[in-house]
Amino acid sequence: AHERRKSMEKQMKQNEPVQHQRVPAFISADIEQFLQPGGMLSAVKYSVKPNVNPTLRDAHKSQGKPLQTTYSYAELGCVTSHMRAISAAAANPSASMALVVEDDMLFTAVSSMNMGLKKLASLAPPDWLIIQLHLVNPALIERLCETVSAPFVPWRPMHWSAGAYLIKRRGMLQLLNISGFPTDFSVAPTMVTADKFLYAGLKPHAYTYTRPLFEIYHTP
Repeated sequence: AHERRKSMEKQMKQNEPVQHQRVPAFISADIEQFLQPGGMLSAVKYSVKPNVNPTLRDAHKSQGKPLQTTYSYAELGCVTSHMRAISAAAANPSASMALVVEDDMLFTAVSSMNMGLKKLASLAPPDWLIIQLHLVNPALIERLCETVSAPFVPWRPMHWSAGAYLIKRRGMLQLLNISGFPTDFSVAPTMVTADKFLYAGLKPHAYTYTRPLFEIYHTP
């Protein structure tokens, strides 16, 4: 975590320097506390366990079986941490939009772009509220690069990752409103994972940038 933090701080200085803030993530101990009576997650309508294998759980969908709505502390920690970051950005009245980046991201292609992220945002569809800037689905990345000439496409459920995204102030406020964060985080069982909550929550104003800009940092 220390190495990732150093990497992120260095990259933030090198890439279009703007005001930035590090927001600590919620960990399993926080989620356990939030699930207690009166806690932020006490009213959730799905099962939550310390450890869940999402691959086995989600395989039920491809087999035509009912979705198993059991989520892990890590998944709840991820989505609530993103809302913590969005809440922090929304608290700044001068922030018309924000770049949210998980600390394991590398700004691989951002530095070599012939435009900054603000310029990229200005070229997006005018109704955008959130733009996904990172994908972890290799087959999708390859297909987008080879067959799609448009720089932006509507977000779809197979567009996995909440690693990096731009979000407008109106999108921040909308997500805070529908989630109840931070007093009572209550969302539909099908939207608990961070990427589904962020992008599905802002459809049809959610888009994916079709060219790779970020990749995951691996500790040397």
